[in-house]
Amino acid sequence: MSMRMREWARPHTEAEPSPLEEYIEFHQAGFPAVGRFCCVSCGNKVACVGLLRSCRVCGGDLWERPETSPWVMQP
Repeated sequence: MSMRMREWARPHTEAEPSPLEEYIEFHQAGFPAVGRFCCVSCGNKVACVGLLRSCRVCGGDLWERPETSPWVMQP
């Protein structure tokens, strides 16, 4: 069973489209994961296939996808 936390990316206003799927999905270390992730604490980037480990840089246990991370420069 996977433990994931969700948080809204930004508040919804009437002028914006509905935020039905606009959330940040966090992934806890120790749970199965596949893909690229950024540490929420320090921005360290990892690729994972299997169990998501604690961050080797800061020891953080919470990860997010690069698409929603403030640590990654978006084009």
